[in-house]
Amino acid sequence: MKTMSGNKEDKILKEIPLKITWTAGTPAISFNPENEDIALTDVGTGDILLTFANASLVPIFLKGLVIEVADANTLSLEANIDGAPTTTTVKIVVNSGADGATETDPVALHLNILKLIKAPALD
Repeated sequence: MKTMSGNKEDKILKEIPLKITWTAGTPAISFNPENEDIALTDVGTGDILLTFANASLVPIFLKGLVIEVADANTLSLEANIDGAPTTTTVKIVVNSGADGATETDPVALHLNILKLIKAPALD
């Protein structure tokens, strides 16, 4: 976390690393070291909706992502944000890089998400 100054004073830029894995077509959050309260919804093959219980002060920012596939020589996947993220949600679609339409479940999706939050009060 990084404390902001100036017009963002008393706010923290929180970095949230996540790993989402698929088992038998069902996604689940398998790595969440910040213990962020997130609901994961499977909205189609390779498509997921992340809903954060605690809102960001500005729309959620997806800093980076890496797709892990079973065999990189036979299947190339691309991931995109579907629509504009809100302060509580971000939808990600994973497609085949070959035709851009064939959706498939990756082995894992590694995400790095940023949220702007109010700094906790100091006692």
